[in-house]
Amino acid sequence: MSKTKTNSGIYTILFIVIAACSSPAYAQSTNQLKDSVSGMRYLDNGIIKLGIDLNLGGAITYLEDKRHPGNMINNHDWGRQIQMSFYGGPVPYSPEGKSPHTVWKNLGWNPIQSGDWANNRSRVLAYNNSGQELYVKCIPMQWPLDNVPGECTFESWIRLDDHTVQVKSRINNKRKDSTFYNSRSQELPAIYTSIAFNQLTTYRGSRPFTNDTVSYIRNNNPSNGTEIKWATWDATENWAANLNKEKRGLGIWMPESQFFCGGSYGNAGDTFSTKATATSYISPLLNEILDHNIQYEYNYVLILGSLDEIRSYVYAHAKRNKSPVYYFKEDRQHFIYENVTDAGWPVEGCLDLKPEKGSAIISPVSFWNAEDAPYVQLEAASSVKKGKGRIYFRVFGEQGYKESNSIAFEIAGDGKFHEYKIPLKDIPGYKGFITNIKMVLPFDDSGKDKRFQIRTILLK
Repeated sequence: MSKTKTNSGIYTILFIVIAACSSPAYAQSTNQLKDSVSGMRYLDNGIIKLGIDLNLGGAITYLEDKRHPGNMINNHDWGRQIQMSFYGGPVPYSPEGKSPHTVWKNLGWNPIQSGDWANNRSRVLAYNNSGQELYVKCIPMQWPLDNVPGECTFESWIRLDDHTVQVKSRINNKRKDSTFYNSRSQELPAIYTSIAFNQLTTYRGSRPFTNDTVSYIRNNNPSNGTEIKWATWDATENWAANLNKEKRGLGIWMPESQFFCGGSYGNAGDTFSTKATATSYISPLLNEILDHNIQYEYNYVLILGSLDEIRSYVYAHAKRNKSPVYYFKEDRQHFIYENVTDAGWPVEGCLDLKPEKGSAIISPVSFWNAEDAPYVQLEAASSVKKGKGRIYFRVFGEQGYKESNSIAFEIAGDGKFHEYKIPLKDIPGYKGFITNIKMVLPFDDSGKDKRFQIRTILLK
């Protein structure tokens, strides 16, 4: 799997390989493909039965809607399941002289919850089942390498609520390499279901939360192909679902992510076995910087049932803010950087940036009506004496940032925090629906150790 980001901040997802998926180099042994009965632990509320495998880092390997029995999860190899998966630099990642498999080298640093491509399992450090909640902590494996544990731990908390699964996931990074690597797209989480659930359904229109018509994403990668290329889209209601021909299945709602990818691989008529090579995939994505010492946490909800049940749950629980507001009290709020670094993790009260020429920060993908946010309100401090910054915005459905869709701004270079109100409404193209902003930072070359600090960015 390989994920890269274009200069516009949009994600491009390219899954390499799998012409050789059934070859001996990638096949699991018969014993390894059997359910790890001794390692399975379950929750069951009468509607859902969920199982995690303690022999595979506590990844979710069993998920059943008991109203329509059968395991929905694909377990062909240890890169499937429902599991945590993270990406960072360098690319390729070759720790202590070990080389990644040539097929997976472009993934770079990629710890995953179940194990690695060479059948080495992740190791569980702690586990608890209260009957209401499963907790598991593991040392993940670097997927592209042979028997290289991640310099991190994964934790997850799982509980059932009616026809939903509520999950909190966390990575605790403890890397020796303290290099500040650029952001990468993160799978939050990776979800692989049986090919029976190959009708990928979502909402990607400009009228979210109005019961507007859903979209069916047509993306099938044949099993005889040489690469897999998943579809990507703006899920403006923050959900997607893998459904079967009866329009029932598994939905994923990730409130903080609007950018999703997914599709299917192999022939739907091959087999509905959970061990089949053929599979269907979904993942909510966020582009994130993962510092060497970061503790990064996210939450998501799995919703089992019909399309109406899945969408109705989202409608009942989603917070529908008119426009985004970002407070940088203790994290980066999913912002990513171009040609700039900051003071590192933890974030303490503000983004503490070290601008260079052409430095910029980019907000996460969102969705708002320009009429609801005529201004950018910025609380910032700058020691850059000269130069102007510039704010760009991206219109829903468009790619990249246009010079005509931008406005310059000046900031006092006294190193003190001030509030600024920048009128986006004065730009002719600022109308309709907007998805994110890009801020090019002020810069001058009058000296070193310049700082640009940001406490808040509010679209109001």
